[in-house]
Order: sequence, then structure tokens, then C-alpha cells
Amino acid sequence: MPATSPDRAVVPEAVGRAHRTLMHACDFWVRHARLAPAPCSAAPRFPGRPVPAIPSSLALSAFTRMSGNRLHELDRFLSVLLDAVAAGHGGDDHDDRHFASRHNTSGKMLVVEGMLGMERHARARLLAIGRISALLRHCPSPADTPALRADLQLALGRDTPCPPRAAPDSPILTRDSVLVICRFYAALGDRVLAAAAR
Repeated sequence: MPATSPDRAVVPEAVGRAHRTLMHACDFWVRHARLAPAPCSAAPRFPGRPVPAIPSSLALSAFTRMSGNRLHELDRFLSVLLDAVAAGHGGDDHDDRHFASRHNTSGKMLVVEGMLGMERHARARLLAIGRISALLRHCPSPADTPALRADLQLALGRDTPCPPRAAPDSPILTRDSVLVICRFYAALGDRVLAAAAR
């Protein structure tokens, strides 16, 4: 997912570096996006001593936690980009250290959008992604609830509700969902970079 951003020479190096890191993270997840892995088949480790197959519930649990961690990483990389932009555009009363210590990326986004005169429309989506990330990281088998489906609808920018999962052992985030979320973060990063360069 190549960046469609202006010449990075017109923005501070810290901003360009943070933007590149966010883009690389999006690219990485897009390249590795897939449905929940199937159980590992038994394969011999040593002659006559097969390795037992991993139960599908364990594989799905690991995949679920990994998906939550990756969402958290994208959020963190966006947060670092916002820190770098705010450091250059925050004015005399901006406290870089205090701003960087905040963990609420959606709140940081609001502040940076105000600094750069950007339209403010990312907050609800970032909050929904944050809730999904926390759920996937801390709950290995999240229930398919209306609240989760509402958050998925927001996170994916859908106009229509997300349907219930096809089966209890199907993943919360499908490959298509991952692609949509990565495109959202990449587009946000590009918008912030473009606005910071003006």
C-alpha cells in the first residue's frame, strides 16, 4: 500500500519516519492477512515421534490475540505520528512530553486535526477499533454480541450492520476486514502527513 503523500523533505524527519513506520505496518499486515489458521497437522519431529496437531480452538485463540495485538500496533504507530506532528505544530503552549504520554489516540487525533485545520471524522472509528483491539487481546474467545457487531460496523466504515459470525469458531476479523482497517490507517496517515506539509 504505497504512500500517496507529498515530498517528505517539506516535513520534519521525525514526521516522515513515523509516517513510513505506519505505512510499513499496514503493508505488513496486508501481506499477511488471512483467515484463522487451520490446525497444524501432525508431522514427525523425530522418526517415530509425531508432533500432536494443535486443536483448532487454540489456533483460533492465538490468531484472535495476534489480531488484537496488530490493531494495537497500528494504533500505536498512528499515535507516534501524531506526537511528531504535534511537536512541530503545537505552538508555545504545547507540552510534547505530556501529549506523547497520552494513550488515547482518538483524542490525540482530534487535537492534531484542530492544529492542522483538518476535517474531524476519525474519532468514532478509532474508538471502535480500540475497543475491538482490547477485546481481542484480552478475551481469547469473544462472544458475538450486538455491541461487537456495532463496533465492527464502525471500524469497517460500513453503512449496514455486520451480520453475525457464520460459526462460533470463525475469526472476528476476516481478511477483507483487515484490508479495510489497514487502508483506513494508511489513509489517515497520508492525510495527516499532507496537512502537516502545508
